[in-house]
Amino acid sequence: MSRLTRSESGAMLIQVGFLCLVLIGFSSFVIDQGIMWVSRGQAQAAADAGALAGAVAMGYDDDDRSATGPAKTGAYRFAIGNYIFAAPPVVNDPSTGDFTDVKFYDDDPSEFPEDCEDNSCIRVDVHRTQARGNPLPVWIAQIFGIADQGVRATAIARAAPASWSNCLKPWLIPDKWVENVAPATEFNFGENPGDPTDVYVNPGWTEADIGTILTLKEGNPNTSDPIAPGDFFRIEEADTYRDAIEGCEIEQGIGDNVIIRPGNGVGPTRLGVEALLANNNGEPVTVVVGMFDPAAFEALDRQSGTFEIQIVNMMGFRIEGYGPGNQVRGTIVSAPGEIGGNAGNVGGNLLKAVQLIR
Repeated sequence: MSRLTRSESGAMLIQVGFLCLVLIGFSSFVIDQGIMWVSRGQAQAAADAGALAGAVAMGYDDDDRSATGPAKTGAYRFAIGNYIFAAPPVVNDPSTGDFTDVKFYDDDPSEFPEDCEDNSCIRVDVHRTQARGNPLPVWIAQIFGIADQGVRATAIARAAPASWSNCLKPWLIPDKWVENVAPATEFNFGENPGDPTDVYVNPGWTEADIGTILTLKEGNPNTSDPIAPGDFFRIEEADTYRDAIEGCEIEQGIGDNVIIRPGNGVGPTRLGVEALLANNNGEPVTVVVGMFDPAAFEALDRQSGTFEIQIVNMMGFRIEGYGPGNQVRGTIVSAPGEIGGNAGNVGGNLLKAVQLIR
């Protein structure tokens, strides 16, 4: 009997048993926590995609802030289209009137930073949680009584006014003015002191003018004739005028001064526009065009045809073709831009920079 009590036979089994428990615990941490962390990254990607899609629609599509508008619809569809651990996340559909997961600043200001006070932001929340009925699985941790786990993510994106472009076309046009003197086809000063005059208020062209058809035609910088909407003047470009139309030769922003040069650009304009459209398989192309203060333009000494003037606004211009009368046909739209240049954070209404801010 004494020999049996002193025997160490089976002691190793106890140690192996404890070791197995430790290994199972580590396996739970590695496998189940690994599922959670991988899913966390996928959830954030889904939220980011939804918020960016909504901001892109806000900036470049239209300003429809309804429950079924392009911003909320795009945000919802992109969010649920990005799977989290092989299953779509749960995001409440805003078209039903439930703005729990896809919302603008005006829907619930308390859930947005101060940058969004101008209602330029959209927020998306995605869920794969127990509360929403689509939890993540656990495998090893079930031994310890843990049945499932959850993950959620939030993203806020903004379509901010932009002030700078790295692909400005070599055309500077007059910004829209307030028409007080006939005819409406040209900017007019009063003939005598005290007479009414046309007035420029910055910005002229705004988001309200999106969809307006506009034709651009080359103006004569050294003439004394009044300027008309769509008259463009050639910006001194880095390379050649045609290359600046077809490619990206000019980087400028609101507040920058540019040099205007005279010259007959009818042929190069047509060739540049045709090449630009051909590069896009004949489809319309959206470009960025700068604008100047028409009152400041009229006050300049332009006898030599070469002068310096400031860019006061920028717009997106969808080129649709080159037509009769040597005119570039197109439509006013929003266009991508960046925040920078001499204007700082003071951007135009028709140039937008989409930013993921949270």
